[in-house]
Amino acid sequence: MFMTNQILDFTQYDLRALIEADFGPLPTTTKLADAELDWLHFQARTVPMRPRRVIVSTEAESFRATHPTITTLERKLRVGEDVRPWLSNSARTRQADPRADMLFNDWQIIHFHLSDEFGTQDAVKRTGPLLFAYLSADHVVFLTVKPHKNSFALQEYLRILLRTNPQDMESVEIKGINGLAHVLSDEDIFNMRKNGVNTFIEIGGRFFAAPGQGVVASKHALRLSRFRDMFHLMIEETKSLLRQGHWPEAQTPAPLMTTTQVQIGLKFSEGVLTTCDKLRGINFLSMKPLE
Repeated sequence: MFMTNQILDFTQYDLRALIEADFGPLPTTTKLADAELDWLHFQARTVPMRPRRVIVSTEAESFRATHPTITTLERKLRVGEDVRPWLSNSARTRQADPRADMLFNDWQIIHFHLSDEFGTQDAVKRTGPLLFAYLSADHVVFLTVKPHKNSFALQEYLRILLRTNPQDMESVEIKGINGLAHVLSDEDIFNMRKNGVNTFIEIGGRFFAAPGQGVVASKHALRLSRFRDMFHLMIEETKSLLRQGHWPEAQTPAPLMTTTQVQIGLKFSEGVLTTCDKLRGINFLSMKPLE
């Protein structure tokens, strides 16, 4: 047990600094909670640099010889290097627009351009064929290569994902459905997504929700909206533990047991948000990684 007489919460100041580092100065009329949600989308879709296991489907493997960039991306993702130059322009440059990649919001599937030749300082040359991949916090599944046009709501991706890494789909399987009155086309799904409407997918008589948990009416990703809520709960839990006299760490250095002031701040690294003591640099609680 330790004693603290004062808890200073700097998390909102730190959060604003993190957002403005990517978005630039926020207008005075901007609600921080709204900017925060948009920033989480930008951070997630630009692939935080963290080592990931890479799983390559049969379909993606068949394109490796004609598109050697698949090997480049596999290597970089395995070791946690920056892959932003291979992302779409909208994902990279429309920082404050949460709708910059609706496929990622809905199905957690991103796409990469398949060139290793840089067209600008921070982006490879744009290509017609794109590599589509399911991205999670600890692994990525290369699904297949498709042309850019009309390729952003193909149920084929989910069939490949179910076959290649079943747990990513089985975690969102819906039991107890006997059938759907109307079988949705890829175009139906694309149009419904644009309007913030979620859909069920039928694969071999089984029914699945979106592997990315779908979108909300504002077209933000549901999983990232939940992440924001859990983030604020983490801050409140940190303060609650401190008020109760519990240091939110398993091992507390002896000199801190009688501290009189704690300055709670935020750290952000590799897609992980952590509350910390700004005075001493000690981490408290951490969120799960962004995905």
